[in-house]
Amino acid sequence: MNNLLHKFFSLLLTAHCLLSTTYGADVTKIKIKKADDRVKVLVSTDCSQYKDTVLHNPERIVIDFQNSFSHLPKEVASSYSPLLKVRASQYIIEPPVTRVVLDLNTKTPYSISRINGGIEVSFSSTRFYPPQKEPSTKSKEKVIPKLKAKTVPKAKPKPIKPTEEISVQPLLPEAFYYNSRGKRDPFRPYLGGQSKDTLVDIGSATIVGIMWSPKERYALVEDSRGRGYILQEGNSVSGGKVLHIKEKEVVFLMHVFGGTKKVTLKVIPKE
Repeated sequence: MNNLLHKFFSLLLTAHCLLSTTYGADVTKIKIKKADDRVKVLVSTDCSQYKDTVLHNPERIVIDFQNSFSHLPKEVASSYSPLLKVRASQYIIEPPVTRVVLDLNTKTPYSISRINGGIEVSFSSTRFYPPQKEPSTKSKEKVIPKLKAKTVPKAKPKPIKPTEEISVQPLLPEAFYYNSRGKRDPFRPYLGGQSKDTLVDIGSATIVGIMWSPKERYALVEDSRGRGYILQEGNSVSGGKVLHIKEKEVVFLMHVFGGTKKVTLKVIPKE
């Protein structure tokens, strides 16, 4: 029993070492509120570095949190103008970057400040117009005499010669075309569509530990560059997927030459 506990805590320590090199700060919560004539967006995070950018057509404020992972919902609706909604995504996975986008219905000055437990984005909730000057009551009203309407005879249209040609060209707006080929959607969650470069290559990887509970099992994997991964049954790897996770080995189902084969990697504890 003592040996089993010792092995379990050793695996937890190994997992902590792997995760500490992979994970950074967390972005955990978005809250929208209105105070007086200000709309405020509170972003809860322990991230210390961020960059904000203003984009137009449509109007939006983009905030990138460096070295952070998103635990936010994809979209939070707003009931306060000019804020329409707040969107969030894991923009980049390595190095990790969380992107938060504030969609606006008009150009609006804003300010960002650090608060306890995150940042606060604040901007005016109303648009102010200069007051119009009322006409002075002291000035005497001028009496405008009524004029009789004069009938103007209609001009006869000039005859068009049979040989004369008239061409009418409609005025069309200049067309604008956007070519998205080779470009990546900046608001598509990077985790939702993993590229081949982000998947672990089991040909050069080692299994450094396996953790399990009555319902789930996890395999701790390290690639040739020293990057750590945590895999479950069904997760994708480069050229295949995880088929089974056993106590001392992991079975992968790989696609080769139009068919499939099983590849088994056994646990190799790190010294």
